[in-house]
Amino acid sequence: MQTELLAPDRKSITVGDALLEVEGLQVTFGDASDPRAVRGVQGASFYVRAGETLGIVGESGCGKTMSAMAVIDLLPEFAKVTGGTISWKGRVLNAREARRLRGRSIALIPQDAMTALNPLLTVESQIAEVLRKHMGMRGSQVRSRIMQLLELVRIDEPARIAAQRPWQLSGGMAQRVVIAMALAAEPELIIADEPTTALDVTVQSEILALLHSLQTELHLALVMITHDLGVVAHMTNRTAVMYAGRVVETGPTRELFRAPAHPYTRGLIAATPHPFVRQEMVGIRGQAPLALVKEDGCSYRDRCDRATSACAVRPDLASHHTEEQRAVACWYAD
Repeated sequence: MQTELLAPDRKSITVGDALLEVEGLQVTFGDASDPRAVRGVQGASFYVRAGETLGIVGESGCGKTMSAMAVIDLLPEFAKVTGGTISWKGRVLNAREARRLRGRSIALIPQDAMTALNPLLTVESQIAEVLRKHMGMRGSQVRSRIMQLLELVRIDEPARIAAQRPWQLSGGMAQRVVIAMALAAEPELIIADEPTTALDVTVQSEILALLHSLQTELHLALVMITHDLGVVAHMTNRTAVMYAGRVVETGPTRELFRAPAHPYTRGLIAATPHPFVRQEMVGIRGQAPLALVKEDGCSYRDRCDRATSACAVRPDLASHHTEEQRAVACWYAD
């Protein structure tokens, strides 16, 4: 999707404590004691406050989705949380408490609406299940609320769509239905995992505009997981950049785009086409490493033009010396 990389300033969020805080999260595939084990998330840290939109951006496989699935205890069988803490409103969660929040306080918009929906059940029956389980609604109350939700996501003929099955819907319509399901239990936080995947450019714009409108209207906190820097620049207040399972830079989105401090962030921006500026795109050489549990040092050092022997020691995510709200994991941060 083509969007202006430096969108107008969003209203800054300055009040209230973090709704969700993730600190030092580790997710391991396989037995953590095996030196060949892979740690898909290697100490990720980020937070999101009420009414705020946090973008999590990075290459495919960097740990964005795994971090989000760990928050709501929805990891695949072969993956386990092996370190770090996940806190909700200041309270550290265990797996059982995370499952209790899932679908109620924290809702998920998955990558592919068509595969997320049950093809054999009508739209109405699938939204009704959420309302009965999390809201305790019954009878005509359920039907009325379903119509309200479908209207809320800008569906013009809610009764007709409610009676259809997912395979009868377009991709954009299915995505609106999934968003309606996410809103059904009146959550405080929505995690949107690549919400415009497999949609054409026009529909992508409509879905992003809908999410932005709903986030503002309902005062939702939103975590936007994407590899698209244009989406991040257009939609978010703050951004966390992930690389090889770690957050390597975080800060206010506009400032991060204006003055990226980590070499990887600068590389991502340089490799992104800009719709209004004629400039040569510069790719990042090499490939992201396999995130082995026993790996030491900065994961980006083999691709970085500024790497030295100091990079054999992995830098922590630390406050950037020029910006209190920014943090960078690099010995040579600009």
